[in-house]
Amino acid sequence: MSAGRHRMMANATAFAAMCRLLHEGPHTQAMLMERCGLAPYTVVKWLRILRNQQLVFVSKWERNRSGRPSAFWEWGYKEPSAPRPKPMTDAEYCARYRAKKANKALTHLGTVRIDQ
Repeated sequence: MSAGRHRMMANATAFAAMCRLLHEGPHTQAMLMERCGLAPYTVVKWLRILRNQQLVFVSKWERNRSGRPSAFWEWGYKEPSAPRPKPMTDAEYCARYRAKKANKALTHLGTVRIDQ
């Protein structure tokens, strides 16, 4: 196998479904795995191949429940990717923890819930 060629082992139908989802709008890797029924490694490998061919790009980043940024992938030829956000500082992590703890305590007491 030459260096420029990649062998696709998984189902071509699943690859086509993943490409269709990327055409429809932004999706995270987890969303693509769930909707296409693919393993995490397969989705990561295919996104890497498509990114190297400049067929997909990261349209935005959003922080998940743990505070880590999740990339939203979208179809687009030679589109620039959104810059990855800076990591949260220790102060931001502490403030987030305290807000969650206060929310849990207030909810437990039956008072008003503070949404995040």
